[in-house]
Amino acid sequence: MSQKTALKNRPDPRKPQDTPKPSVLPVVEEAPVEELTGSEKFIESMAPHATTIGLVVVAAVLAVIAWGVYQQSRFSGESVKWEEFSQSQFIDQRTGDTQNLDNVAESYAGSNVAVMSSLMSGDIQLKTGLRQLGTDREKGLLAIKKAKTSFQAVVDADDSLKTSMISQRAQYCLAYAQESLGKMDDAKKLYEQFIEAAPEAPLAESARRAVKRCSEDKYATLYQTFTNFEEEIIGDAPGPSIPEKESPGSFPEIESAAGVVPPKGDDTDTRMNADVVAEETAAAQKVAAEKAAANKAAAEKVAADMAAADKAAAEKIEADKAAVDKAAADKAAADKAAADKAAADKAAADKAAADKAAADKAAADKAAADKAAADKAAAEKAAGEAAEKAAAETKSDAGTLIDKGKNAAKEAAETVKKIAEEATGE
Repeated sequence: MSQKTALKNRPDPRKPQDTPKPSVLPVVEEAPVEELTGSEKFIESMAPHATTIGLVVVAAVLAVIAWGVYQQSRFSGESVKWEEFSQSQFIDQRTGDTQNLDNVAESYAGSNVAVMSSLMSGDIQLKTGLRQLGTDREKGLLAIKKAKTSFQAVVDADDSLKTSMISQRAQYCLAYAQESLGKMDDAKKLYEQFIEAAPEAPLAESARRAVKRCSEDKYATLYQTFTNFEEEIIGDAPGPSIPEKESPGSFPEIESAAGVVPPKGDDTDTRMNADVVAEETAAAQKVAAEKAAANKAAAEKVAADMAAADKAAAEKIEADKAAVDKAAADKAAADKAAADKAAADKAAADKAAADKAAADKAAADKAAADKAAADKAAAEKAAGEAAEKAAAETKSDAGTLIDKGKNAAKEAAETVKKIAEEATGE
C-alpha cells in the first residue's frame, strides 16, 4: 500500500473517536442468609464461652477424681481401725483381760470403733465377773463394776456412732450389770426404759422378765444372803472316841449294919453315871455335827443356786449376745453393701455426667466447626460464582467493543475509499 493510501486510511484526529468504555465489574448480589435453627443458635451463642465451658468440665472431672481419692483414703483409715479392734477382741476374749479393747476405745474416742470396743469390753468383764462371784467375790464385783462403766459409755455415746441394735444391747447389759450388783431398783428402772424405747426389740421379752424378777423380794433376799454369807470355821469333825470328862469322884462311904458286908464289886451306880455322861456327850456331838452339816448344806445350796443362776444368766447373755452380734453383723454388712453400691452408683453417675459433658462439648465443637466450614464453603462458592459471572460479563463487553471497533474501522475504510474514489474521479 502506498503512502498516500496509508494517509487516507489514518483516522482523522479532528473527529471524535469511538474509544472503548472501561469495563465495570458487576455488583455481586449477596446470597440469601438462611435462618438458623434453635440448636444452631444455642451453639453459636455458646461458641464464645467454649473455653470457660471446657475449664468447668475439666474442674468437674478433677473434683470427681479428688472425691474418689478421698473416699479411698477414708475407707483405708477405717479398715485399719476395725482391724485393730478385731485383733484386740480376739486376744481379750481368750485372756479375759480387756486392756487391748480399752486402749482401742481410748485411742479412737468419738468413733464407732470406740463404741464397739467399749461394748465388747463390757461383755467380757460382765461374763468374767459373773463367773468369779462363786470363787472370788471381790474380783467378781470389781469386774461387773468395770462392765457397767463400759456399757454406760456406749449408752452415752452419740447416736450417729451406733446402730439401734447396739444401743439396745448396751442398755440391756447396763441394767443386767446393775441387777448383778444387787441394785434392783436401778436395774428395774433401766429395764423399764428399755421396754418403753423398744417394745418390739429382740431383748424386750427378756427385759420384761427381768422387771418381774427385780420386783420380787425373794431375789433381793437371795442376793443379800449370798452377799452377807460368811464361811463358818467349825474346826475338825468329831471322831469316834468320847472326849474325856472330869471324874465324879469316889462315892461316900456308907455305914452298913453290923455284920452286913456289901457285896464285893457292886459298881452299878458308877456304870450308870458313865453311861449318862457318854450319852450326853454323844448327843452334843451329834447336835454339833448336824448343825455343821446343815450349815454346810445351806452354804452349798446357796452356792449351787447362785452358780446355777450365774450359769443360766451367762448362757442367756451368750445367746442374746450371739443373736445381737449376728444382727449387728448382718446390718453392718448390709450397710456396707449399700454404701458400696451408693458409692459405685455415684461414681458411675459422675462418670456418665462427665462423659456426657465431654460428648456434648465435642458435638458442639464439631457442629460449630462444620457450620464454619459450611459457611466458608458457601462464601467461597458464592465468590467463585460472582467472579465467573463478572468474568463472563467482562468478556461479553470486550467482544462487543471489539465488534464495534471492527465496524467503525470498516466504516472508516469505506469512507476513505469513497473519498479517494471521488478524488480520483475529479
